[in-house]
Amino acid sequence: MPGGKTTVASPSAKASIAASASASPSASPTVLYSPSEIAGGSPTPLPSGWAYADLDGMPAAAAQAHALPMAIMISDNAVARPQSGISMASIVYQAYAEGGEDRYMMVFQEQNATDIGPVRSARPDYVYWAAEYKALYAHDGGSPKALYQVIPAMANYIYDENASSGGSCPYHRITTRLAPQNEYTNSAT
Repeated sequence: MPGGKTTVASPSAKASIAASASASPSASPTVLYSPSEIAGGSPTPLPSGWAYADLDGMPAAAAQAHALPMAIMISDNAVARPQSGISMASIVYQAYAEGGEDRYMMVFQEQNATDIGPVRSARPDYVYWAAEYKALYAHDGGSPKALYQVIPAMANYIYDENASSGGSCPYHRITTRLAPQNEYTNSAT
């Protein structure tokens, strides 16, 4: 205590404290603030044709708010920075891949990105995370375990979009970075 003084409660104060502590809680809790006071009033209604996005709750055109999520593997190598598209993602995962490097998985839904990249390869954990959204899973190749075990096992829960499979994959190479950090895509393709 300040100044070295100690305060002791009187016997009647101790009895009062004990009685209030042992009293049963009231049937209805005391409400300090109503929900509208906490939120600052009623929420503003969304414009016609708009909804809250499934992944992050942001307002968007209804078609985009409920669109198929796209989970895209992105490099976190020092020469891959700055990555493109990260600010438009609804959810971003970052986790260890191997060799002392992390990878990103950007999950897009209601916002469109004109450039997303650099696109990199699949890893098992990311495939499982993409399966939680039943997302299109975009990557270029992957670890043997991801490609030959996890992706086939999750085939009912992801839409695999592997650039290494060829065909009409929606990837392109840019000229301002060296391979393998130069593969990009976008929301439209």
